[in-house]
This record gives sequence, C-alpha cells and structure tokens, in this order.
Amino acid sequence: MPLPDFTDDGLLPPGTYKLTFSELKKSHLVTGASSRHDEWESLWRLELVENAEMLVKHLWEAGVQGVFLDGSFVEDKCRPGDIDGYYDCGSLENFVKNISPALRSIDNIWDWREPGKPRTWIEYKVEFYPH
Repeated sequence: MPLPDFTDDGLLPPGTYKLTFSELKKSHLVTGASSRHDEWESLWRLELVENAEMLVKHLWEAGVQGVFLDGSFVEDKCRPGDIDGYYDCGSLENFVKNISPALRSIDNIWDWREPGKPRTWIEYKVEFYPH
C-alpha cells in the first residue's frame, strides 16, 4: 500500500505502510511534499531516517523481521524530536535469549541497563522498543 498524504489533522491515516528506506527517504515524511508548512526540516528528517536505517540493519542482523516507525516523525510536524518505533521480537524469551545479546554484540549502543532514555535515542534520536 503506498504512503498516503496526511489527513486534515496532520496524521497519516491508520494503517501499516511497507516502505524501503529508499522509498522513505523520497516520501513526503522527509520531503514535506504534502505538508502545509513552509519551514519543513527535510535535512533533519533525512538525518533521522538515516540513523533509523543504521539501527534497523542491526535489528535485521539480530534476526528481527518486523520494525515499525511511529511517533511525531509520521505527523505533519516541521521538526519532530525523534523517531519512535518498535520491533517484533516474537516473545520475551526470544528477546532475552537471542535478540538482546545479538544486538549488544553488534553495537553496545543496544544496552538497556541504564535508566532513562535508551542510548540509541541519546546518540541518534531514534528509540526502538521490543514488542
């Protein structure tokens, strides 16, 4: 399903939209093509997508299949603060035994032991949570 324009409320219509990162980078979520705002920050949005792409590659390498982007990034907002998202880890047991150790072996940015914001958000303004 192609990525629809924002609704009059500045949101994407409810649904799941499958996009490659190449398609996402060309979409109105980055370019602002369907935005009502003149001060759309395309470069910032592109930086967020590139950061998310790097982290999603880590998730894929760790065996995660489904990754979902959400939050203010998918709204008609000139400058979202970050990209929020989640990924399907199958089960808590799979996350604890397989995904979490695999992610930490790929990059220590995937360490959730510190309180507060995840390190992925601190470094890249992207936070993915296991679901």
